[in-house]
Amino acid sequence: MKGMMQSIFGRKPEPKPEPVMEKPAVVEVTEADRPAKPARQMVELEDIAPPAAEIDPMDRHVEDDGDPELKERIIESAKQVRDPEIPVNLFDLGLIYDLSLDREGFVAVEMTLTTPNCPSAAQLPAQIKEAIEDVDGVVSAKVRVVFTPPWTPEMMSEEARLELGMM
Repeated sequence: MKGMMQSIFGRKPEPKPEPVMEKPAVVEVTEADRPAKPARQMVELEDIAPPAAEIDPMDRHVEDDGDPELKERIIESAKQVRDPEIPVNLFDLGLIYDLSLDREGFVAVEMTLTTPNCPSAAQLPAQIKEAIEDVDGVVSAKVRVVFTPPWTPEMMSEEARLELGMM
């Protein structure tokens, strides 16, 4: 059988030689051979973070300490944005979880959608941002979409329930 295997597959493979382990060479390293350690460098705060003027206003934290009258106008403007599938504005639907306005006119909105698979997922936050930024006194707005807590119909206002015939 051994001879048959050789004739089918060609010649017999030659055995591989065992690897020879050689002793590693010992090399002495003197202090002069070692690379110089880099000098410690002081890191200034400006090297880490840009000055406040260079920070994107959309990345800033917004305290809710702005003008209450301006905030009411912002809410009224945002109430003009309606869900295309449900004929009710996003505020009364309960999709706006938080709206904060600071003294400088920056607005932060935290909102959700009726479902994560909402076909208007890209348009509704953009429409809210645009409606808010159209209000005089608003410098800019940022809108963040969250899904916690998940939206439920119980979050709708009485006005929304009346409009939809749920009362």
